[in-house]
Amino acid sequence: MTQRVNSELYLLDKVSPLFPLARLTGVLPYSDELNFSEKWFKYSLLSITTIVASVNAFRAVYLIYSSNNFLNEGFNTILYIFQSSLNDICLITHLIQLIFRRNILKKVFKQLKSFDTIWSTYTSVFSKKLTGFGLLWVALSQAAILITDSTTYEKLVRVTYSTTYITFYTIVMTFCCLLELVRNHFITLTKEIKPIDTQLHRQISMHYSLIQLAYNINKLFSLQLLITCMRCSINFICQMFFFLQFLRNNDWAVDMVLALTFLIGDCIMELIILFCIAASCSETSAKDSPQISQIKGKINHRTLSFQNGLQLYVTLNKSIEFSASGFFSIGYPLVTSVLAAATTYLVILVQFSMVPDSSKKFNQTAEVLIPKLNYTN
Repeated sequence: MTQRVNSELYLLDKVSPLFPLARLTGVLPYSDELNFSEKWFKYSLLSITTIVASVNAFRAVYLIYSSNNFLNEGFNTILYIFQSSLNDICLITHLIQLIFRRNILKKVFKQLKSFDTIWSTYTSVFSKKLTGFGLLWVALSQAAILITDSTTYEKLVRVTYSTTYITFYTIVMTFCCLLELVRNHFITLTKEIKPIDTQLHRQISMHYSLIQLAYNINKLFSLQLLITCMRCSINFICQMFFFLQFLRNNDWAVDMVLALTFLIGDCIMELIILFCIAASCSETSAKDSPQISQIKGKINHRTLSFQNGLQLYVTLNKSIEFSASGFFSIGYPLVTSVLAAATTYLVILVQFSMVPDSSKKFNQTAEVLIPKLNYTN
């Protein structure tokens, strides 16, 4: 029992500070023993619901009483509302997944605890480095907002918006971290493969368990992945559009420079998030293939001929494929597809935003020409 507790503590230490942050924001309701916790599940429901409701309330009042000319433009206001609501949709879908797929989350925790913990030694890319990078970006953006000349209420709205962003970013990093755990275990198993019947049997069983764990992780985050890919694509387009809008402004004050800088930063962050998801899925699938190939090469069919099910499993060569609720596969090609689609829609948005200016010039020309025509007649 002590060994098991130490194993759980070791795993939790390797996924810190991401997992504690995920529990604090309501993303992962787990106990100190890495079990599904009903107490923390209720906290997740309350936390995410409160965050979404409060942020939307501030946003509604802000849009109604704001005197900012940029937001008072109808087309830009629609884009702003649509863009800012995407984080809320992702949080709501995660809450729905927690409610209806609690059993899958329980299986994920149970499978994580059943594996050896030595393979989690190098699990630090998402749990530590990229999590810290995301929090640093939020802190810098909030510091830039606080030193601008915007009103106190506008600053409060931006701060509350960062709360939903932190929760959303934690969801993405949790998914990537879980896949990193699976991927590291694949690498360890590949190195330990030996042509010994008993060990091959154990390693094939472990491979099957890892495949099931990966599938459960994909099921648990399927809706979130769909909304996240949509969110990153739309936010990238909107931020680039707002960047081009700001470039048309002749006022190059400090506030304008900060706004342009962080618009570009937001675009880069959206691409980083999308790339992290695509890379995690692609690399996990890639690490699965060498292991099953080595197992097939070292298996002794003569001594294992009685294990027909084992031979069938190896022959079928089951591999992992990640998808966003079955709508599309997730991998490296997704990033290039999003960039291509974003370029197309950005051109359409720019052309659409120029229509009012063209209509205004046409009306001014008509006001000049119509009196002349009447005078001639």
